[in-house]
Amino acid sequence: MKVKCVIIDDEPIARDIIRDYILKINELEIIAEFNKPTEALVFLNENKTDLLFLDINMPEINGINFAKSLSDPPAIIFTTAYREYAANGFELQAVDYLVKPIPFERFLKAVNHYFRLHFKSAEMTTAESRERQEEEYILLKDSKKTHKVYLGDIKYIESDGDYIRFYLQNSKIMVRGSLTSMEVTLPSELFLRIHNSYMINLKKVNAVTLYSVEIDGTELPISRSHKEKVLKILNIKSY
Repeated sequence: MKVKCVIIDDEPIARDIIRDYILKINELEIIAEFNKPTEALVFLNENKTDLLFLDINMPEINGINFAKSLSDPPAIIFTTAYREYAANGFELQAVDYLVKPIPFERFLKAVNHYFRLHFKSAEMTTAESRERQEEEYILLKDSKKTHKVYLGDIKYIESDGDYIRFYLQNSKIMVRGSLTSMEVTLPSELFLRIHNSYMINLKKVNAVTLYSVEIDGTELPISRSHKEKVLKILNIKSY
């Protein structure tokens, strides 16, 4: 089922950019666009909306105050040209805050954050949580297209300069990013940083020593700085 999105922004060019980004992601669909918050109010009260892309700086009422006026607000990603409004946006527990001009990679990160929060709120028991994590996915953009990658298909991730390489069951995908950002994006119950250059899917581990982890015949080093935490989580004694 697709995520129902609404765009509210008084700038036509800004709406065009957000619309173009949404149309690139199959899991999202636009159900309405507005250039005035007051025109969107009735629609939001009468129609189920999952995700709202809301500009902050608008003439009639700013996006922050408009969001506060909603009795049952959807998940919100704020957009604006002014970075100083970020604190106010996060006070409202917004999914994210995008500063214009918005690169597609940054937009994708915000959408992935929404997916993580959505799946997390749906989790019930520990068993259901683990099962659901296998069904969760992340959107990854390489030089050609955007890929929908299920977390259960990721074996490990390798850092390579300004890029990270995802090793999947039957393929590899390289995208611009860092393992540090992946530590925030991916669930810590399923993924573990074992080295400055490697992050692993705990369910894919075949063997462990005091110095390395083996996944599908590939030996990945455990760094000194990560060793204590890794061995503890994998329940390996260091003596």
